[in-house]
Amino acid sequence: MSVKVFISYARVDQQLHEQLRKHLSPLERLEKITIWHDQEILPSEDWQNQINTHLNEADLILLLVSANFIASNYCWNQEVQKALQRHKAGTAKIIPIILKPTDWHQTPLGEIQALPKNGTPITEWNSIDAAFEDVARGIRKVVDVLLGNLEINSWPRAPLTTVEEVIPLALSSPNVLSTISSQIKRFPTEQFSRNKRLMSGGTIALVIVLLSSVVWFFYGQGLMTNRKGQKPTSTETVIGNARQGHRIGLITEHPIPTEGVRADDIIQGPDGNLWFVEDNVAKIGRMTLRGQVTEFSLTPRSNPSVIVSGSDGNLWVLENGTSKIARVTPQGQVTEFPAPPESNLVGLTSGKDGNLWFTEFQTNKIGRMNTSGKITGEFSLPTSDHGAISGVAWITQGPDGNLWFDEQRSNRVGRMTLDGRYVTECPYIKQPVLNTNNNHNLVAGPDGNVWFTDFWHNTIGSITPKNCHITEYVIPTPNTIPVGITVGPDKNIWFTECILNSKNVCEKSNIGRVNLQGQGTITEYPVLRQNSVPVLSGITSGPDGNVWFSEDSGNQIGNITTGL
Repeated sequence: MSVKVFISYARVDQQLHEQLRKHLSPLERLEKITIWHDQEILPSEDWQNQINTHLNEADLILLLVSANFIASNYCWNQEVQKALQRHKAGTAKIIPIILKPTDWHQTPLGEIQALPKNGTPITEWNSIDAAFEDVARGIRKVVDVLLGNLEINSWPRAPLTTVEEVIPLALSSPNVLSTISSQIKRFPTEQFSRNKRLMSGGTIALVIVLLSSVVWFFYGQGLMTNRKGQKPTSTETVIGNARQGHRIGLITEHPIPTEGVRADDIIQGPDGNLWFVEDNVAKIGRMTLRGQVTEFSLTPRSNPSVIVSGSDGNLWVLENGTSKIARVTPQGQVTEFPAPPESNLVGLTSGKDGNLWFTEFQTNKIGRMNTSGKITGEFSLPTSDHGAISGVAWITQGPDGNLWFDEQRSNRVGRMTLDGRYVTECPYIKQPVLNTNNNHNLVAGPDGNVWFTDFWHNTIGSITPKNCHITEYVIPTPNTIPVGITVGPDKNIWFTECILNSKNVCEKSNIGRVNLQGQGTITEYPVLRQNSVPVLSGITSGPDGNVWFSEDSGNQIGNITTGL
C-alpha cells in the first residue's frame, strides 16, 4: 500500500514543481507514494471536482509555498483551507515546502514544520538539487511513518487463520461475540487445509459456542467490564470505556529487556518508533509498535533525562549527569556535545528555528545549540524575588512561535522569543510550595494554548499566549501529582499521574485525559498490576493512534487507546 500524495502549487512555480517531482521519483519507483497534481486532469473532466476528490483522498499534502502561492485565491482559499481542515482533524498530514522567500511564518502554515531544513527557501540554497534532496529526505521520513499507520489501520492485512489470532481482537472489540463470529467465518479453507486443520461448518459452530461461553464467563467474573463497579485487574490491559463502543482506555504494556530500568522521557521518533531514556542505566531505548526493544548505551552515569526529535532527523538527549547533550541517529550512533559548565541541565526542546534549546537551572539561563552540536547563544532570565534564581526547568516550543518554560522556584511560566531578546513572565500560577520545586511540564496544545501540569496543586492548566490568562482544571482524584503531558492523536490533552497516600508515597497510577471537545472534562484510566504499583513518567503521541507512556518503576513501556 502506498501513500497518496497531493501537490498544491501556483502555476508560475511550475518549473520548481517539476524538479520536486523528479526528486520524489525514487519513492514512486519503490511504490511508497502515488502522486497526484492538476496536470493529471484529462480534457473534458470536471477539473474542480477532480481536485476536490484527490485532495480529500490524500494521505500527505505538499504545499509549495511562495508569494505567488499565497496570493493565489484558489490555492489559498480552496486547497490550503481544505488541507488545514484535514490536518487539524488528523486525517492527513501537511508539509509546507518553502520555494521562495515570503512572510509565510505569519500564516497558519507557520505552525507546521516546513521543509527544507530550518524553512530556508529552496531558491536561496547554494545548490537547488541539494535543497530538493533535503526536502525528499524529509518527505521520505514522513512517508515511512504514514506507511506504518496504513499497515496498522488496514488490519487485518491477511485473513486470520487461527483461533489464537481472533481472541486478542475480540477482547478489544465493543461487540465481542459478533467479532468472534465474523472473524471465524473469514478463516480461509485453503489455509486450514494446508495445515491439516480443515474445519467443517459444524466445527466452526462448536468453536463459536465455546468461545462465546468463555467470553460470557469473563463477563460474569467482571474481568472484562465494570459490571459490579469493580475495575479490571489484568496486568496486561484495562478495558476502560471500550464496552461503550469508544475503544478508549485499553492499556497494553511491553517489557524492557534490561532489569530494573527507570524509563523516564519518551517520544515518537522520526523513524516511526518510540524512543525513551533509561535514566539509571545510561541507555536509550527504541521500541517498535509491536513492542520489540533495542537499547543503545551512553556514557556511564550520564543520567539521560529528556529526549526530543531534532530538525535534522536525529534524536537529541539531555544528559543531566555529564552536562552534555547527545545526538543519536535512528540507527543508534551516539555523539556527545558539552554544555556550559555548572549549568545543571534540566529541559530540552527542538525549536521552530531548527535549533535545540536547553535550560540551565543553576545559572538561570536558556541556551541554544545548533544541530552540529555548537552552542550559539545563552540568554539570561530575570531573577525572581530577592534576587534568587527562578529555577528555569522544562521548556517547549509554543504554538505562538515562541519558547515557553517553567520557573520552578517562583511557580511561574515564562515566554521567550526565538532571538532571545524578549522575555515575558506570566503571573504566579498559584502560591509556590515553599522549600520545594514547583514542577510544570509543558506542551503546545492544539487549541493555541500552552498546557502544563501543576505538580503540587492537583491541577492541569492552560495559558493563553496573548494575555497570559490561566485556566485550571482540577483532577478528580485528590492527592494527585500530574507528571508528563502531551497532545494525543485525538487532539486531546493526555497526562500521567501518581496518587499519593498519607506517607506521600505513590500508591496508584493513572493516565488522564482532558477532553478539549468536552469543556475540559478530565477522565482517568488506572494502570493496574498485581503486587506492584508502576510509577508513570513520560508520555507521547504514537504514530498508531495510541498514546504511549514510560514507567519510572515497573520496567515497562505502555500504550493506551484513544478511540481512533
